Amino acid sequence: MTLLSVCVGPNLIQNLYIFILIEIELFSLYSEYRKGWCTMKTVQSLKVAALVPLGFMVLILLILGIGETLGGDLSGLMHFVPVIFVALVAWLCWKHPLWGGVLLLAGVVFEVIAFWGVLVGRPPMWFWMLIIMILPLAFSGLLLLTAEWVKRMKQTAS
Repeated sequence: MTLLSVCVGPNLIQNLYIFILIEIELFSLYSEYRKGWCTMKTVQSLKVAALVPLGFMVLILLILGIGETLGGDLSGLMHFVPVIFVALVAWLCWKHPLWGGVLLLAGVVFEVIAFWGVLVGRPPMWFWMLIIMILPLAFSGLLLLTAEWVKRMKQTAS
């Protein structure tokens, strides 16, 4: 049994289910809002949590880019283009969570359309594309939209 078969099999469905439950819990903040949980500290925590998957994505791309370039393959420099893009988007996400979240979710749609052949054509490749490029953007985008929602709920309460 390989790691890929463990992650792609029932564990992938279980992990996606847990991910969906976490997001449902985050979007149920309205009930917690009445208890005073809706604070600016929560917004900051959600924004920091949204930057973690983006940092993971940057780390993987830097490892790939530096490794390939130092190995003599100059095509490894192509991995630095998404790093620059993600760094600029992370800055936007910190300043404006709503626009950052929308841009990240639009990036997910763009990547799925752009890499459809890889996602459908080669079974081992779609898993790594999903883990490295698509899920971090989706998770960060949802967390940023949640942070913006909490911020707006706080503003309407005061």
